Formats: sequence, C-alpha cells, structure tokens
Amino acid sequence: GYHVYRADAAEGPFTRLNKSVHKAPVYSDFLGVNGRTYHYYVTSAAIRSGGESGPSNLVSAISYTMTDEQLLTSVQEATFRYFWDYGHPVSGLAREGYGFGHSADTCTSGGTGMGLMAICVGVERGFVTRVQAAQRVLQILTFLDEKASRFHGAWSHWMDGGTGATKPFSQYDDGGDLVETAYLVQGMLTVRQYFDNADDPVETEIRRRATALWEAVAWSWYRQKPRAETLYWHWSPNHGWRMNHAIVGYNECMIAYLLAIASPTYPMPATSYYRGW
Repeated sequence: GYHVYRADAAEGPFTRLNKSVHKAPVYSDFLGVNGRTYHYYVTSAAIRSGGESGPSNLVSAISYTMTDEQLLTSVQEATFRYFWDYGHPVSGLAREGYGFGHSADTCTSGGTGMGLMAICVGVERGFVTRVQAAQRVLQILTFLDEKASRFHGAWSHWMDGGTGATKPFSQYDDGGDLVETAYLVQGMLTVRQYFDNADDPVETEIRRRATALWEAVAWSWYRQKPRAETLYWHWSPNHGWRMNHAIVGYNECMIAYLLAIASPTYPMPATSYYRGW
C-alpha cells in the first residue's frame, strides 16, 4: 500500500496523514478551507514487514472556491474513480465498500449496476475514453454472463469478484437477490443504450450481452406462488423462500416491479404494480 505525507512548505516538515497503510491508489485530503497550499509526497509501504520506500516526487495543491460546474465535476469524478480504480482486477465488478472490513474479493451486484452508470458519466466528463470504458463494461458483462452464479436468472447480493461464486449476505440469503439484480439490470440497460455504435465490435457485443442477461432474469418466478402478484426479494437453493421478504411499499425497491412488468421474457402483469407493489 501507501503512506501519504503533507507539509505547509516544500522543505517540510512533513506529517503522515494515514494512520495505517492505505491500500487504494487514490487518496482524498479534505481541508474545508480555501486558499490553503499544501505539499505532498507518497511512499510505498509493506503491510506485514513495515518496510517503506523513499519519497515520491513532490507535488503541491491549492484549495479554492469551486464554481457549481467544477463542484459537480469533482463529485462525479470522485464517484467514478471508486468504481473505476477500485473495481475488482479480474471481473471489474464493484467492491462492497472500502475500509469496512470486507474481503477485497467481496463484490456487489447492485453496486456494479451503479458503477456501469458511473462509467457512462465518466466518458461524458472525459475521465476515460469511450474505448477504455467499453472494454471495462464488456469485461464486467462477460464475467456476469460466464462466471457469476445465477438463480433463475438473478444474481446474488454478494459474489466473489475473482470466481463469481456467491458469498452469503446473511444466514439464509445465499441465492438470488431480486432487488440487487434490479439495480444491476438498470446499469446493463443504461450501457446497452449508451454504447450504440453499430460499427464497433466491442459496443455491439456489449449490447448483445446486456440484452441476453436482462432477458434471462425470471422476474415472474420470484413470486412464490403461481399467478400471485407480489414479488419476493430472495430465493436460495439451500433455504428456498426462508427469507419470505415480500417486496412492497415505497422504498428503493420500486424498480424491481417496473423491470418485472417491462420484461420481454418473464413479465409480471401490469396490475402487480397496484396489487403487489
């Protein structure tokens, strides 16, 4: 990982900002004060041995009052960088938080959907090129298609970003998670719409994979009883409907019903919005 040092003057003295080894290649130093100049350098650090390299080249930055446009860009880039720089190196999936005690291989299906959307914003804002973004998106979709476990077309809340195996979210939640799947599908439909170049083979494959994955989600199966109009959040091959969590009420789950009703392959009746949701 890394250590980050800061000083008021180029000649020092420098103070280390991070208490423990900082593992991510991005660090944000929030000051809350404008017109302040600081100088920085970084060292590489070994977590177990405690060894540390010499300092990097010195850089400096001045805090300043942002325009609304600069602020929006700053927030968008910080959000984008989480999904881009901290994405899993094998799959590109979004990891479940940084510094919250999760394994570095614990990835989230819903967060990956949000990451797919953020990548489109990253292209529009010029944080990465369209070619770079398309390659990352296809990496994610290919992994979700070929490696990740699925349960009647739905993905689990957590999965191993290297193997695709389900990582239980709780004791009985070790199978399909329809709400997290809905967040993921939102992202898939977004990239399918955004990467629309018919002459580009990578973008064409993005659209093909996104369509196949979206159409494979068996929304109408997630209602426990045939012809019922209420969807259920979880199903496990080991515990069945043990969670017994109906998706109802005004919260973050409305999208599950909207997608289920819109599904071209496993649709719920439109009346389920009123009688189920």
